[in-house]
Amino acid sequence: MPRPDAGGRLELGQENAYRASVFLSQLNQRVRVLDYEGPDLQALGHALVALAEEHRLSKVFIKAHEPDADGLEAAGFTREGTISGYFNGADCVVESRFLAEERATSSATDAERSAVEQLAVSPVPDRRYEIPPDYSSAVAAPEDAQELARLYERVFESYPFPIFDPDYLRGVMATHVVFRLVRDERRQLVAAASAETAPALSNAEMTDFATLPSERGKHLACYLLQELERDLPARGIVNLYTLARSSIVGMNRVFHHLGYRFTGRLVKNCHIGGKFEDMLCWCKRIG
Repeated sequence: MPRPDAGGRLELGQENAYRASVFLSQLNQRVRVLDYEGPDLQALGHALVALAEEHRLSKVFIKAHEPDADGLEAAGFTREGTISGYFNGADCVVESRFLAEERATSSATDAERSAVEQLAVSPVPDRRYEIPPDYSSAVAAPEDAQELARLYERVFESYPFPIFDPDYLRGVMATHVVFRLVRDERRQLVAAASAETAPALSNAEMTDFATLPSERGKHLACYLLQELERDLPARGIVNLYTLARSSIVGMNRVFHHLGYRFTGRLVKNCHIGGKFEDMLCWCKRIG
C-alpha cells in the first residue's frame, strides 16, 4: 500500500515584497508554490529555499510568470520547462531549485531520452480513437469514487496526490476536477483519466491516467484524452498541459498522438510508481 502524504498548506509573506501560498509534501519531498504575487521575486525565492531547508525537503518548484523568471533565477532557481498558455494564454515557466545533488540528477536513461526526442519530432497521426463496441464511457459521479480509488490503487505503487482516498476524489469532483471513465462489457471500471481545471486561468492539467494491465493496447488512454478535450471548451478551458512520467514512453506517445508539444523536463519532480521520477511537459491549445 502506498504511504500517505504528510504535509500541508502554508502562507508566506513579506510586506511590500511578496506573498505566496505553498504546499509542503513529505511524500514528494518538495515545496510546491500554489500561487504568488509581489515585486521581489528574489526575496520570495530565498524564502522558499529557507522553508525547504527547515523542513528537510529537497526540491522547490513554482509555475512562474515569464517576467518573474529573472528574480527567481537570481535566487538560484533553474528553468526546467514552459507551459504554453498557462496564464490565460500567456506562457508560464517552471522554475525549480534543488537542495540535494542526488535530487538534481535526472532519473531518465539514455534510451528514455532518445525515445522522447524522436517522438517529439515525429509526425502526429491523423485519426480518431474509439473504444470497443461493448465498452462504455462517461464522466465520473461521486458514487464512482470508491471504485475509482480501487483502480488507482491497483495501477500505482505510489502517487503524488491522494487519489487512493475516495473522499479526496469526491471532494475534487465537486470543485474543479473532471474524471472520465471507461467500463468494459461487464460494467467493470478498466480505465480512467482526469482534467484538473483552473477556470480562472482557462487551463487544465490532463492527468491521473490509469488503465488496468489486462486492458492495455486498446488505445483507452488516447480515447479518454480525446473525450476529455471535447468536454472542456464548454467550461471555458482552452489551454491544456500534462506532466507525463518520463519512464512511461507509451503515455508520452498518447499526448504526442493527440497533438501536444513537448516543452520541458522536470527532474525528479514527484514520487510516483514507487520512486522519484522525471516528468515531461506537453502542451496543447484547443477550441
